[in-house]
Amino acid sequence: NACVHPSNLFSRRSTASSMIIGAFNLSYAIFLLIELMARMLDTPRRTLMLSYCVVVAAALVPAMLIMPDKPFSGKKKSSATETLLAREQSSPGMQSSPQAAAATLAVGRTRKTVLMTVLLSEAPLHHQVLSSPFIALLIWTTVAMFWMNFYIGTVASRMGHGGSVEIVGEHLRNEYIELFNLISPAGVLFLPVIGHIFDRVSFSLGLLVTTGMGLLFAILLLFPARWTLVCAWVAYTIFRNCAFASLFSALTHYLGFQNLGVLVGLTLLVSGAVSMCQPLIIKLIALDLNGMYTYVNYAQLGSMLCLLFFPAWAFLREKRMKHAESTDSITIAVST
Repeated sequence: NACVHPSNLFSRRSTASSMIIGAFNLSYAIFLLIELMARMLDTPRRTLMLSYCVVVAAALVPAMLIMPDKPFSGKKKSSATETLLAREQSSPGMQSSPQAAAATLAVGRTRKTVLMTVLLSEAPLHHQVLSSPFIALLIWTTVAMFWMNFYIGTVASRMGHGGSVEIVGEHLRNEYIELFNLISPAGVLFLPVIGHIFDRVSFSLGLLVTTGMGLLFAILLLFPARWTLVCAWVAYTIFRNCAFASLFSALTHYLGFQNLGVLVGLTLLVSGAVSMCQPLIIKLIALDLNGMYTYVNYAQLGSMLCLLFFPAWAFLREKRMKHAESTDSITIAVST
């Protein structure tokens, strides 16, 4: 969460945040590396872990020297803010300053409510939480993370049941699990690409690519074979890494950095709460479906198709704002 904030220092924020998230997602591969080194060098895992702790402690020193100790602030107002202020000044019913707002309604004798037009990225937290970008992103992230986490917890058992077909025999499952562990970190290689799409091409296209990889992953699970299983893992790791990059990029793109930490925490809280029903589904599969994931795979495919609403919504929003040459702003009521 906190490590993404330095991306605000770069003009290509989505690319920077994607690479930071990629480094974060790649960090768990250290355990795989330690396991391989323990086997090849015949070195105790405890020794390797202690050596890794020394490296982490040594990295704290340059981090304290390099990381900025003050918030980043631009010297000039953003173009969106200047456009919004210019429009308010040119409108006879609107004024730009909070002290002289567009409309004032008397409430009692001493208090009044002032209507103000502000950029969505500068709006109070509760207005951002209730905004359409955050609600759409919350639904998209919750569904995406549910299936990502569900697959991680069932990847081993899925090898034995692909409908009525045994995909991977018992004697090969350990090898395939190691292959999955090797493929999983490789998705970070695609993050600079998705970051470039967000920054330089189209935000809706980046969301479409991410959702498309999740859809491809769900489709491949419907065909029980070893080669489709490995291809599904490739699509899964790209989808998983791009989904996290899309979450942070979308939040900063639509809602800015002002409440980023709270919004990310709220999104992950809701996603985690929904994911708590996964053990019930796994138990249902084990008891009533004889361990077969056919119906679950179809449910996953259906929900992934529904996630296409988010890139479609983003595309229509981009087109509407470009056509109207408008800024992403809302009108809020402030008591004075």
